[in-house]
Amino acid sequence: MLYLLICLPYLSTDDIIIAVLDAHQDSPENKNGSNTDHETFVAGMVHLKIIIQKPQDLDLEGITFDWRFGDGSQLHNSQLQNVTHNFTTVRSCTINVTIHGMSLRRFYFGTANKTLEFTGRIYLL
Repeated sequence: MLYLLICLPYLSTDDIIIAVLDAHQDSPENKNGSNTDHETFVAGMVHLKIIIQKPQDLDLEGITFDWRFGDGSQLHNSQLQNVTHNFTTVRSCTINVTIHGMSLRRFYFGTANKTLEFTGRIYLL
């Protein structure tokens, strides 16, 4: 009989990353430059930014970001807290980001997500 022992680090509330995902687009339809939790975008390039709210003094040296863009594409084990992604479909996409890693000899974990609604395409001439 084979036994598998999996050791997971104990997470206290101090080890949980609280973050929000901000999205904005450089387009005439978005004059204010920022979008709220569920906003309408035009298919094309969208700037995404993780804003870490807690802990405020988190050292990002050992922290990685796993980006899932909701359109089938992913970016794993990235050191990038800010990315720009090209959304080419006209539909709703939910972006999920898992944040994890070691900082100051502690393991940290958190998630952030945002739903974007795409209503049209940008055609470059």
